[in-house]
Amino acid sequence: MTDLNELSEKTDTSVEILQAIADQQGDDADRIQEVLENPEDFDSLIARARENAGHESLPLKWQGREVL
Repeated sequence: MTDLNELSEKTDTSVEILQAIADQQGDDADRIQEVLENPEDFDSLIARARENAGHESLPLKWQGREVL
């Protein structure tokens, strides 16, 4: 199982986004990083991440960039 906190620090991406990717694609670190580089459905991943966080206005980061 991938350590999402460690991967979050490595990729500068919110844990909630990484969890959303893992929920859809599996928790393989290489697969998660591949999706970060080339997301198939960015909006769906962000919506899932916000659901996981339980807060719609929580600031999320995707590879160092804030997601609005």
